[in-house]
Amino acid sequence: MTTIKNKLLLITTVACVSLASAAYATDYVSGNTKTEVKQDKDGDYVKKTTTKGTDASGADTSVESEVKIDVDADGDYKKTIESKSVTDPKGLMNKTVVKTKEEIERDSGEDSYKYIKKVNGDTVIDSKVKAD
Repeated sequence: MTTIKNKLLLITTVACVSLASAAYATDYVSGNTKTEVKQDKDGDYVKKTTTKGTDASGADTSVESEVKIDVDADGDYKKTIESKSVTDPKGLMNKTVVKTKEEIERDSGEDSYKYIKKVNGDTVIDSKVKAD
């Protein structure tokens, strides 16, 4: 009886591990990422990253992001993060484009934060916060 229980337990464990491995496996069959960083003598810099991939069903996905940081001599700065994500399922004519923009600024010791998110051209989030 114990041998049958052990075999049943072993079979159940192997089945669970096999299913879990498939569930957590990546769907991407091809892709690449490119990053470019530029910095000037004043300490300002721009970082651009582009990632493109195709999943097992043939859907193309691309993500482009750009980070800009401008710093002045007083230590005040403006950081802008813009991203664009495009998902285009194969043959379905339902491409989705999501754009986001974040601005973080310190001016004379005061911080402010602005966030905008657009999905297919429609603004879904537009917020601004100013800290004391």
